[in-house]
Amino acid sequence: MIWQKRRLEIFEDFDREIYGQSSRENAGLTWKVVSQEDTNVGGIDVITKQLIGHVDNSEYPAINCRY
Repeated sequence: MIWQKRRLEIFEDFDREIYGQSSRENAGLTWKVVSQEDTNVGGIDVITKQLIGHVDNSEYPAINCRY
């Protein structure tokens, strides 16, 4: 039974430390897929996507979000 509790703790730690947390400040972040390719890596079929992110900086337009 303790392994079930510990497993949940590990998943929570992984989500927080690896994936990170998004804040309300990131609510204006959107992603657009600009290209997609079906390929094979090491014998495993994968889908490779190229993304472009756009940040809504209307609250502080002095920030340049283009890179």
